[in-house]
Amino acid sequence: MAVDAGVPAGPYGLEAYIAYTGTGLGAGAEAYEGKYVWYVSSWIDPPSSDPRRDIYAVIDPASGEVYAVLHGG
Repeated sequence: MAVDAGVPAGPYGLEAYIAYTGTGLGAGAEAYEGKYVWYVSSWIDPPSSDPRRDIYAVIDPASGEVYAVLHGG
């Protein structure tokens, strides 16, 4: 789902975890605020980088809906 939404699969692989998003995330986050979601991320920079940037998808674990693809780091 994340790769189909635009998260690259490499070169450092994908990482996934489920987390509670909380509230006050800002514009565009209304659909997933206050919910548990999958975060599936792909690192852009090697492990030794500081900061280490990534691209990640926010996905509903029940329906598979991709809420957003965001850049972090």
